[in-house]
Amino acid sequence: MNLNGTVRDLVSNVFNYPTLAVCYKLAAVDCTHQQEQRKM
Repeated sequence: MNLNGTVRDLVSNVFNYPTLAVCYKLAAVDCTHQQEQRKM
């Protein structure tokens, strides 16, 4: 808000759900990979 931004700017930058979804996806892929490595 110090940069004369609007509430819309705040929401679009703070609540970036697609990025959060990608983080969860990568975490799930990493867990799957780790489980496969342990089975070997």
